[in-house]
Amino acid sequence: MDFPYVAQIKCRVRGFMGDDGRRFRMAQTLFIFSICFGWYLPDLLRRVSLFAALLLTKGKRRDISTDRWDSFTKFAMVTLCVFLAWVILDPMLFGDEALAERLKGVARPIEVALWVYGVMLYARDDFFVKRMSALSISSGIFFATVSFIQRAYLGFAKTDEIEWVLCKYTLHAGMIILALLPWLFYKLTEAGESRRRKQLLAAGIIEMIIVAVLTYYLTIMVSLAAQLLFIVPYMLSSREIRHSLSLKNFSLALLVLICVFSAAMCVKDIKKEVFDQYRQLSMINRDFSDFTTKRDEIWTEAMDLVRLKKATGFGWVDYYDYSKIRKPHPHSSYIEAAFHTGMLGALLYFASIASLFIAAAKKIVVDKDRSAVPFVVVSILILFAVAGSVESFFYVRRQIMIPFWSTACLVFAPVMCEEKKTNPL
Repeated sequence: MDFPYVAQIKCRVRGFMGDDGRRFRMAQTLFIFSICFGWYLPDLLRRVSLFAALLLTKGKRRDISTDRWDSFTKFAMVTLCVFLAWVILDPMLFGDEALAERLKGVARPIEVALWVYGVMLYARDDFFVKRMSALSISSGIFFATVSFIQRAYLGFAKTDEIEWVLCKYTLHAGMIILALLPWLFYKLTEAGESRRRKQLLAAGIIEMIIVAVLTYYLTIMVSLAAQLLFIVPYMLSSREIRHSLSLKNFSLALLVLICVFSAAMCVKDIKKEVFDQYRQLSMINRDFSDFTTKRDEIWTEAMDLVRLKKATGFGWVDYYDYSKIRKPHPHSSYIEAAFHTGMLGALLYFASIASLFIAAAKKIVVDKDRSAVPFVVVSILILFAVAGSVESFFYVRRQIMIPFWSTACLVFAPVMCEEKKTNPL
C-alpha cells in the first residue's frame, strides 16, 4: 500500500509527463545547463543532461524547420556538415593510430553534431535565450568568484603548476571567462534593466576581466582586447547605453579603474607578471621568437610534419610522439587541424568558423538584429579565432569544445531566424 506522499509524488510526475509544454521547458533548461556549465562540468554530467533533455522531448517537438534560413546560414551549415564528415571519415580511413584509437576519436565530432542538433531543437523561443543568458551570467560570475578566491589564497602569484578551481589549465580558465563575458555585456545594453541590476552586472564584468588578467596569459589578454574592439563599439551604438553615459559617470568609472590598477600594482606578484607581459608585447619589432615565446620554432616543426601527410593528416595520434622538441600540440588550431586531418581538414575548420562568423555578423550589420544571439556568437568566434591562431583548440578537451561549438552554432537556431524589428546600428 502506498503512503499518501508517495501517491502525491506519482500524481505530480504523471501530471508533469502528461504536460507537453512543461516537459519541453524542462528539456530546454537541461540542455542550456549542459552548455552554460559545460565549460567545467564532468563529461558524464553534461551528457546525462543532454540525453535527459532528448528523452523529455517527444512528438512534434522534435520537428526542425530550416525554411527561414538565409543563404549565409545554409552555406554555414553545409560547410560545417562537410567539415564534420571529413573529421569523422579521414582519421578512420587514413589515421596512423590503432583502430581502437580511431573509434575513440570519432566520438568527438559525433558529440559536436549532437549538440548542434540540440541547438536547432531547443533554441526556438525567447524562453531559451533568456534562460541561457541567466545561466551563462550565473556560470561566469560563479567561476570568476571561486577562481579569484583561489588566486588570492595563492598570493596572486603565477602558479601554472597548480590547477584552477573547476578547471585544469590556466589557458582554459581564461577562455571560460571570456566565452561567458559577452552575456554580461549584452545584458548591460538591454532596456528595462534597473540601475541596481546594471551596477551588479558591471561589477560582474569587472570581476571577470580581473580574473582574465590574473591568468597572466598573453593570449588571453590579446583575445580580450580583440573582443572589446567589437563589444565596445556595439555598446556605444546602443541608445540605451549611449544616453546613460555622462561625463560624471565616465569620470567616476575612470577614477575607479585607476584606483584598482594602482592597488593591484602594489601587490608584488601582480606587478611583476603584468610588466613581464608588457615587456613581451614591447618586443614585437625586436625579436619575433621572444614575442611568440618560441612558437615560431614550434610552427616550423609542425608544418614540416604536416608536409609528410598533407593530404590526409596523421589521425588522432598524440602530437607529442611526433614532435622532436617534445611539445604536446603545435600551438595553433589551424596547424593542429592540418596535422590530424590534413590540409583539407584545416581549410574546412577555418571555413566553418569563418562562415559562422559571416552568418552572425550579417544578422547584426545587414538585418539590424540587436538580439543577444548574434552578438554573443560574433564575440565567441572572435575569441576562438584569435586565441586559436597561437593555441590549439581543434583537438581540445570536451569541456571547451562542446560549449564553444554549441554557442557558435546558435546561428542555425530557429530563434535566430525570426524576423526582428529592432533599431539600426
